[in-house]
Amino acid sequence: MYRRQSTLVVIVLVALLGLGAVLMNATSYEVWGGVLALPVLALISLPALRWVLRKDLKHLFNVLAVGFALKMLGTILRFYVFSKVYGSVADATYYYEKGSIIAAGVRSGERSLWSALPLARELGFVIRLTGTVLAFTGPTRLGAFLVFGTFGYWGAVFLVVAACRAVPALAQRRYALLCCLTPTLVFWPSSLGKEAWILLCIGVFSLGVARILNWDRPGFGLLLAVLAGTGIGAVRIHLAVIFVAGAAVAFVQGILLQPGGSGAQRRGGPAFFAAVSVTVMGVLSYVAARHLKLGDSNGDFLSNLDSALNRAATMSETGGSSFTPISTRNPLNWPWAVFRTLTRPLPFDVSGATSLLPALETSLFLVAVVIGYRRLQGLRVTARNAPYVTYCLVTAVLFGLVFSSFGNLGILVRQRSLVAAFMVLVLCLPKAPSRAQRYADRWGPKGTQRAGAAASRA
Repeated sequence: MYRRQSTLVVIVLVALLGLGAVLMNATSYEVWGGVLALPVLALISLPALRWVLRKDLKHLFNVLAVGFALKMLGTILRFYVFSKVYGSVADATYYYEKGSIIAAGVRSGERSLWSALPLARELGFVIRLTGTVLAFTGPTRLGAFLVFGTFGYWGAVFLVVAACRAVPALAQRRYALLCCLTPTLVFWPSSLGKEAWILLCIGVFSLGVARILNWDRPGFGLLLAVLAGTGIGAVRIHLAVIFVAGAAVAFVQGILLQPGGSGAQRRGGPAFFAAVSVTVMGVLSYVAARHLKLGDSNGDFLSNLDSALNRAATMSETGGSSFTPISTRNPLNWPWAVFRTLTRPLPFDVSGATSLLPALETSLFLVAVVIGYRRLQGLRVTARNAPYVTYCLVTAVLFGLVFSSFGNLGILVRQRSLVAAFMVLVLCLPKAPSRAQRYADRWGPKGTQRAGAAASRA
């Protein structure tokens, strides 16, 4: 199996190099320069992947290695759509043009690499990050796309590692496959822009949360969470608040429902980290309130948040697919609004070819959830035993609520890729015990025989 999957990775990479050789004769360095970046990214990522999985997750290397090749294919497809379908009219063009100026200054010696580091906020952060990348790759759009696609890939890898180490009895191989094969994760966080960077930070943040919840070098986990939360907040402060809030709920649950462990841990270690997380959440919430102008007497929270989200989406290649969102003025509408935000589009929402594939993907996800209904039956017990599941659920629900007032389908699908790994986690959780298993646990072998006879009569 190892040789077969490794051979597949080599074949895919060779095919990509062949494609690059063809492009070299037909296009400029902006395109074929990405060919030079591809093998370098592979030589860095695959050994690093083996090192990350070296202890207890070696069996996932082949799956995630194939996932890297698929991610590179998805990134090239994303670049093709960006160039041919949208005519390069997108926010990636703006980042590339501004970043090229910074990179040219670094390569000519007019400015230092330190001055190009992304020490800014929002657009300035992404522009400087692009400039730093281009300083190494040269002025190649495809190369920049591949680097950012690698950011997104590593975000998915860290999410897989975090879940595998924080959720007992998780279907680890299935979860890795879903994170590698889900079209939303393969395609959307693959372009030069915000999503790939944010997904990388989400993966690191989740890995830090998992370490704290497992009490596995919690100090290092806290450092990862703080750095990654800062990386998210530098681009989208409201997203940072969502993830920190989800982590804070999980920390509190870990203290209240899982008080066991070493003496030092019981005496207040988790309480300390929970207090730190709540403090960080409060700071981020304050910054977010100032950023969103929630104290403005001319509007309420939802209207100001909606305005901020619309400002964030003013430069997008997926605009135009608008719909009327569900009103969240009445809290009774919140559950339905969250559900529709996380499951839009469905087949009856399709308005064109661009929304057909996302609708098919969402429909297949819901069908898989229904087929695996016993996983939902056991969700309460699983979440109680694994606070990381609570973190994922709370984060996904908060994301659905915050984005419920957003009325652009294309951008909503793209943003939802940031929590797609949390959604497919439900498909990989342990199932609730069957009736026969419950009888066996309660009454022993005789009870099992009676349960089997009752099931056969039914």
